[in-house]
Amino acid sequence: MTAQHSFVVMTERDDSVRWLQRVLSEEGELLVAEGGALERALQIVDVTGAAVVFVEILPDQIDRQAAVIEGLLAAKPRVSVVALGRELDPALMRVAMRAGARDFLVPGGNPDEVVGLVRRLLERSPRIMETPSQPGRIIALADARPDTNAVMLALHLALSFQERAPQERVLLLDLGVPRGDALLYLGLTSAYSFVDAVRSLRRLDETLIESAFAQHPSGLRMLSMADSPVGLGDITPTDIYVLLGTLRAYFPTIVLNLGGIPDSDFLYVLLSNADRIAMVVEQSVPSCQQNMALLKRMVARKLKMDRVGLVVDRYYHKLPPDAEAVARGFGLPLLTTLPPSGLARLSVMNSGRSMFVRDRPARILLCAGAPSSGSAAGQAAPESDCGERAHVRRRFHLVAQIVWPDRRVVHGIRQTGDGIWPETDRGLSGSEGASAPVSDRVYRRRSGIAYRLDRGGAVELRPWTHQPLRQHQPSGGQSRGYRISGTRDGGGAHRLRTLVGVACR
Repeated sequence: MTAQHSFVVMTERDDSVRWLQRVLSEEGELLVAEGGALERALQIVDVTGAAVVFVEILPDQIDRQAAVIEGLLAAKPRVSVVALGRELDPALMRVAMRAGARDFLVPGGNPDEVVGLVRRLLERSPRIMETPSQPGRIIALADARPDTNAVMLALHLALSFQERAPQERVLLLDLGVPRGDALLYLGLTSAYSFVDAVRSLRRLDETLIESAFAQHPSGLRMLSMADSPVGLGDITPTDIYVLLGTLRAYFPTIVLNLGGIPDSDFLYVLLSNADRIAMVVEQSVPSCQQNMALLKRMVARKLKMDRVGLVVDRYYHKLPPDAEAVARGFGLPLLTTLPPSGLARLSVMNSGRSMFVRDRPARILLCAGAPSSGSAAGQAAPESDCGERAHVRRRFHLVAQIVWPDRRVVHGIRQTGDGIWPETDRGLSGSEGASAPVSDRVYRRRSGIAYRLDRGGAVELRPWTHQPLRQHQPSGGQSRGYRISGTRDGGGAHRLRTLVGVACR
């Protein structure tokens, strides 16, 4: 949740909802319990930890709504209930107060008084989360254009997280456009979709996850949008909040593909629930323009931008604009770049195997049917595809570590610092350098870039960093590290970008 607080309103009147949304826009998120059902309100409170619930009381339903207030407080005694009424009716006020309401408001009243009341109630009612002490994290990938970039990265991020922690559950929530690509890339099918999960919220438990969610041999679970999602328009923002909150309880890591989703409340509710957001762009004018427009809408929707970073996909370092210029234009930290790797990506799309499959790529037919022997259509993927896949595989592992660093002990040497979100430039001068805690693994150089090769990923030192790595003992610490000296970049400044901390099992 990006908002500071969450509030619940139980009413069937849209004007009351709009009024509360305007009044509380700076205080937090307002979620609607459709139909005024007690069970629905309790479900939202469980997921969001809301401390204030607004219940509208109507003269012709006074007994039922008083019972709702009593039931709500019986189940959640630390929640503060505020009654709403169309007018200051003394009879309604008495019923509400006897049922346990803290105050009585008439929609359309003084906004400052409402904000003051809410703040006082929040101070007196500590926010208690019913969800696990360490709820699952959500990493979202956003791309304004409906292409294959976001789903390709989301798929391999999820697989990388699963490989990093095979004993934990990881979920790929593929809601991007085109729909269902992640399942197709891995050769999987599933009759259970995102819309089905929303409809079965009351039954969403361990048994349903094990039986209905698609599962990859690696252990990765997947939930996609159906090709023709019937009922998608009936899904409310509250449905999304409750579903994501429930999924967080079962999955420590959720990767959310939002590439190509049209501008809508659906998109921004999903983005607002993410703990990290990576915008996936190309170094082309159409991609930059459309994603810049998306970024401006995110700002207008008051999403927290300190959790947003940039990934430049299909990047050609010899062509302008360079990745740093693109990041400056967006005003976002540059997480990393990904190479074009067209052949390797095509192999994933057609073979049903991810880039992390380390054996030689299977023979890929480039057209439908069974081509005749020796025909061009039946040629196998060239041997160079193996090297390309290995390079891209390391890059995907690297992105996973940048987006959410693993702070576990690595080969007996504990990592230090707060990780690498976001990746930052550090200006260097003279003999200054940057210390990177690493393990005693072998380094090798590939095309002017030094990599630490591990099953969990790779640490990339920027291409202009060509000096030898000098082992040293950091002052005041006992962990071993390397001091890396920077060279002059094109602008003449001493610069170094260091990506550190890749965790391996």
